[in-house]
Amino acid sequence: QYWPYLFKGSRYADRLPIGKKEILEGFKYNTLRRFYKEWYRPDMMAVIAVGDFDVEKVEKVIKEKFAVGVMPSNPRKLGVYEVPDHKETRIAKVVDKEASRTTIMLSYKHPKFKEKTMGDFRESMIHNLYNTMLNNRLEALKKQADPPFSYGYTYYGSMAETKDQYVSYAMVSDKGIERGIETLATENERVKRHGFTATELERTKKDILRQMEQYYNERDKTESSNLAFNYVYNFLNESPQLGVEKEYELYKQLLPTIKLDEVNILAKKWITNGENLVVVIQAPEKEGVVMPEDDKIISIFKDIS
Repeated sequence: QYWPYLFKGSRYADRLPIGKKEILEGFKYNTLRRFYKEWYRPDMMAVIAVGDFDVEKVEKVIKEKFAVGVMPSNPRKLGVYEVPDHKETRIAKVVDKEASRTTIMLSYKHPKFKEKTMGDFRESMIHNLYNTMLNNRLEALKKQADPPFSYGYTYYGSMAETKDQYVSYAMVSDKGIERGIETLATENERVKRHGFTATELERTKKDILRQMEQYYNERDKTESSNLAFNYVYNFLNESPQLGVEKEYELYKQLLPTIKLDEVNILAKKWITNGENLVVVIQAPEKEGVVMPEDDKIISIFKDIS
C-alpha cells in the first residue's frame, strides 16, 4: 500500500520484486523456460562454499557440477531502475487488519553511497557513530515514565539499487501517532541544529572499539553461514569484505581520527526540510487508531523547525 508513495515515478512503485499476481498465476510453460535461460546463466552466478573441508576437493566438485552452464549468444541486460527525487513531502497512511502494531517511518531519500575505498570505509564508521549516538538518545526517551514510543531507532542504508535512505522509525500506541512523529522530528532537528557532544562521541568510540575487540576475540566462533553471507554481499553489491582481523585493525587506526564536526555535518546532509521525505504510518484496521490529517503532519515538521 505504501510503496506507490515511497517509490512514486519508479518501476518499484507498481512492481513488487516477486512480480504481478496475474502473471504468477497465468504464465505459460515456455515462459518459465525462457526466464530460466535468460537469467540463470554463468555471468550472473556465483558458488560460495565455507566450511572445514578439503579446498581442492570441493573446488573440483563445484567445477564439475556447474561447468554445464551455457552463456546465451545475446544475453539480456539486467535493468536498473531509478527512484526519482521530489520537492514535496509525501504522506502514506495505511491500515491492515493483519497488522499487529502501529508504526511510523520517516524516510529521507539520498544518492547511493558505495563503500569501495579506504575513505569510504572511514565514512561508514562516521555513519555508524552518528546512528549509534542518536539511537542512544532514542533509547533514553523510551525509558521515560510516559515514553513517546515503545521502540525507536534510526539508520542510514540502502533503499534500492540506485538510492539510499535516512530512516527514523518508531513503534507507538494506537493514539500516539502525532506524538511519535513529533518526537522523531524533534530529535532529528535537535541533532541537526546542535549536533552531538564531545562526551557522547568519545563514549561511543570506546563502545564501538570494545564491540570490535569482542568480535575479534570470538572470531573462531563465527558461524559458516555468516561468513558465506559476507561473500554474497560482496558478489551482489561489491561491498568489501575485509575479515574481522583487518576490520579491527582499521577501526583501531581510523576511529580515533574522526572529529566531532565530521559526525555532526551528517544531520545537515541527511535531514532535509521536507524535500525527498516520505512519512509512512502503518496501523491495524481497528477502532481506537487515531490517524492525523496530512495538514497536521506537515504542520508538526514546520512547528518544530
